[in-house]
Amino acid sequence: MEREKGKLFLAVLVASGVTAGLMAPAVLESNSSDAEASSLASASTSSTTAARCMAGPGNLYLRGFTGPSGAASFFYQGAEGESVPATIAMRPGDCVTGGTNARGTYATEDGTATVGSDYTETAGTTPMMCDDLHPDEPSYCDPAKPRSHTVQIPLLHDSVGEAAVESFEFKLTGGTLGLGEPARAPVHVTDVNGVQRISFEPTLDGAGRMTYMRGELSTTGGIRIPVFRAGPAATVATVTYDVVGSGEHPADPEADIEDPGDTLSFSAGQRLAWLPIDIVNDKWKEQDETFDVILTVDSAVAPTSTTVMILDDDSGGLDPSLRPKGKLHHPKQDLKYPQNYPFLNEIHIFTKAVDPQLPVLTAHLALRKRLKNGDCAWWNGDGFTKAGCSKRQWFGKGIKNPGDNYFLYKLREKLALSVGKKSKVRDYKMFARWFDEGGRESLLEKGRNKNRFEVIKSCKGNPYNRSKCRPKKP
Repeated sequence: MEREKGKLFLAVLVASGVTAGLMAPAVLESNSSDAEASSLASASTSSTTAARCMAGPGNLYLRGFTGPSGAASFFYQGAEGESVPATIAMRPGDCVTGGTNARGTYATEDGTATVGSDYTETAGTTPMMCDDLHPDEPSYCDPAKPRSHTVQIPLLHDSVGEAAVESFEFKLTGGTLGLGEPARAPVHVTDVNGVQRISFEPTLDGAGRMTYMRGELSTTGGIRIPVFRAGPAATVATVTYDVVGSGEHPADPEADIEDPGDTLSFSAGQRLAWLPIDIVNDKWKEQDETFDVILTVDSAVAPTSTTVMILDDDSGGLDPSLRPKGKLHHPKQDLKYPQNYPFLNEIHIFTKAVDPQLPVLTAHLALRKRLKNGDCAWWNGDGFTKAGCSKRQWFGKGIKNPGDNYFLYKLREKLALSVGKKSKVRDYKMFARWFDEGGRESLLEKGRNKNRFEVIKSCKGNPYNRSKCRPKKP
């Protein structure tokens, strides 16, 4: 069988201020760009010498990852037969312990992708390299030494249908300096044969699924989860997914994630897309919580799900047991309301302040109308405005508080039917939240303050006759 060869470019760098060790690719608090910015920020400037020095000895590590800010993991990737370039850079050690010149050794190692079938074994030693941190200071670096080194790993292209993504490892095995992080990284090879397939990032051994970790404070820009497309990629593709709480301490997608979304698009020719998840940096002291992202598109293949653990950063935060309690009393979860039901256009909330010194002060509502074509619209106080299905539009204008712990809101228009062939509406969903005087927010809970309901055909006769005109249970 004739195989075509593509070349994969990886980066070997000299770094300083990074603790030596090996990185677990599934746990990444910042991508390479973030790490570089952190190291650069720690550099000191000497007023007695033209060369600026880093703190601590230098070390060798990998770079060249081209993912977005907030990327869930560090890896290299390419399709069969492609040439994938990588960014090369180097950093020195300090002026006392040295580290401005270094060489390292590297090698590849099989995972689900195997040498000779999916890639060519690649191992060797870099030339003696010098720093390019200060390109405007030539005296700092020997111009005769290279400032970078590119390792080329040929990827083999066959005509056999395989797993959507296979992986092997590229790693630093030693050097004249210690090894920093990351010193090893998976190389993901996307299959170009067969039918279109969508999958999440695989593990090196192909068993199980990836788990990513993120602290609430490290989520500026959110976490971006890689999604791969194998097979034909010449056309635009849309991927659907769900976000659900999981594990011993499940995260609540409604409370812990900002607008989780449910679709992801690939442009024509695109094989790697990034699924965005923005995590809420709340003030509550909680357990570390987890959620799963699950591919629901028909072309999804293993791994079809991945897990994210939110590391809580509020050791001195607010006690969640002091959140104000209560219930969205109307509309109720999963009920079917006749269109002429007298109280259909009314929203009723009963609340309770756990801390008697801080009574419930305000309430917000969000009402979503989901259409059968997949679009959504949100109530803006006067009518419905089209917007993303996960982009809650909160409003509070017009909410009255007749009692200490009771809120009432009346819609200005009758809700359209959500049943029948002529109806364009699939269902409605009401969200409610309230705040005490200390700013503490109620917790979103299914059936208590986020309730799905439907609107069915009107009752016959007197709609105020409760025995004949009343909501129906599912």
